[in-house]
Amino acid sequence: MQSQNLFGINACLAKAGLTGLSGAATTFTTANALVYAIGGKAYAKAAVAGGASPVVDGVTGLPITLVANKGTVIVWALDAAGTVFAVQGSTEALLPSGNFMLAAPQFPSMPDTLTPFAYSITKAGATARRHLDVRRVELERHRHESRCAGRHRAAGAPANRVSD
Repeated sequence: MQSQNLFGINACLAKAGLTGLSGAATTFTTANALVYAIGGKAYAKAAVAGGASPVVDGVTGLPITLVANKGTVIVWALDAAGTVFAVQGSTEALLPSGNFMLAAPQFPSMPDTLTPFAYSITKAGATARRHLDVRRVELERHRHESRCAGRHRAAGAPANRVSD
């Protein structure tokens, strides 16, 4: 096995145990103290109980928002001072079932000054302002699946039966 050079890494070396993120909660808790590194330098942060959840993206400075029928990933991170930041990833459409339509959200790019310690998936169902015409979205997904199935048949794969 080839040895790895871990000099200068950013890493959290403990399980955070992030909780308290459901519903309209405005606070979070970490069950454990965190030992982490930024640029290879070690830091520690005591467990957080009832800390204020960040509402602004720690990289862009914009409010973290989500409209109806969309979902996103939030990466929780620490800086060298032990300040907790939230960084929002991509926003993706949801099906009426609450599953992601085509792809799960992508994680955001993180600056070298932050170390991730947890992530959470946040979804806004239809109870928020209805943003998508679900029938149109499902039709587009069916068309996409049909095109993909056609490519597989052309390549010699067996045809899949699709029922409506």
